[in-house]
Amino acid sequence: MSQVTREDGQNFIVPSYRDSIMAKKESLLKRELTTLSGSYGQYANLHKISGNRYEVAFSQDTGPLLGETVLDYFNNPQDLIFCEEIPGTEEAVLVIVKSGSVYVDGSYALDSIFDELVSFLTQESNFEIYIYGNVPISKDPEEGKFSFDPKSVKSFEVLKEAVFNKLPVLKKFELLPLETVLKDQKIGVFPTDKIALVLGVIGLLFGGWYIMSNLLEEDIVPIIITKTVDPYSNYKQQLQTPDPRLELDSVIRKIILLYTLPGWQATRINYENNIIDVKLQSQGARTSSLFDWAKKNSLQIDTDTTGFSLKIKMINLNRSQTSVIYRFNDVISNLVDRVSYVLPSNALRVTNINRGTYFTVADVKITFTGITPSTFKLLSNQLAAMPIVLNKVTTNLRDDKLTGSIDLKVLGN
Repeated sequence: MSQVTREDGQNFIVPSYRDSIMAKKESLLKRELTTLSGSYGQYANLHKISGNRYEVAFSQDTGPLLGETVLDYFNNPQDLIFCEEIPGTEEAVLVIVKSGSVYVDGSYALDSIFDELVSFLTQESNFEIYIYGNVPISKDPEEGKFSFDPKSVKSFEVLKEAVFNKLPVLKKFELLPLETVLKDQKIGVFPTDKIALVLGVIGLLFGGWYIMSNLLEEDIVPIIITKTVDPYSNYKQQLQTPDPRLELDSVIRKIILLYTLPGWQATRINYENNIIDVKLQSQGARTSSLFDWAKKNSLQIDTDTTGFSLKIKMINLNRSQTSVIYRFNDVISNLVDRVSYVLPSNALRVTNINRGTYFTVADVKITFTGITPSTFKLLSNQLAAMPIVLNKVTTNLRDDKLTGSIDLKVLGN
């Protein structure tokens, strides 16, 4: 679902990628934006937050961003939940904002909204909540509906009329072709006076070449081009794997689902080779409640000498073949910077480096202690559009917090 259409035919876009990025040099910023565009769509929205930090979104579709438009409509609170029933359907428009950034936006089935909200139960929030229609959110505890602890709610308003159908279409939130966005932001644009100078130099060089070529009397020896083996074929093959960001997003969604286990605790969670292996421990509940929950969620419970467990097979599509290779040192430094936005600086460690003739491969481990699912989601966002392969995730779940590690393979030349 990449867009939500309202009654007047206006489409609001749910981007395939949304994040904040930082680049010290314009050339690096343009290169990163171009790479992201190749993976997530040719239409972009970009605005500067502060200094060298930008908020960016990409999509295959053009139009105004849904989440940012809703956030602006309600005067940009730091924490926001907006949920409005879509008439004649079993869906609702849902927008969740945390710390001023859009975390969730789109059209969701009513019975799936609980899964989108549950990860915020374990973190401090100050939500301004706006609902309209028959949606599964309530101010006070109510059967079949989701409610927050009053300490996490700044305000709660049941709207008297629908908002989605009267949202303004704002130019500042439009997704436009990346080239247009870069030009508007004056990123990577060569100054006019320098262009004139370069053209003048080219003209002189061409004139000199033309004169010299007519003075030369010897024959031009042709160059024979022979077909060679691509030295980067192995590099390209290793990156024809699932996008690690999407893999981690799939894993965290399953972890959030485990929060709904009735009377059972998921103690250890491993992810490797598209398989999630979950060890389960009873908190006093009978096995019947575990098997009923598994049946409801189309999952299979396994039994062995260590007790009960879940094995969940994931379906992750491979990325398309890459046509670029970045300097290894640039990739590592960029990854360190990205992770530092979410975790302490010592959370990332390079454990092994294998330098080949044409490219280098390094093993990297990211460790985390006592983080929430939403922080894990922010961490996964930092891996977007990078030459990285996800090897393994190992985590323990205790007191609704995650402690463990992510093993990656990083490639560059």
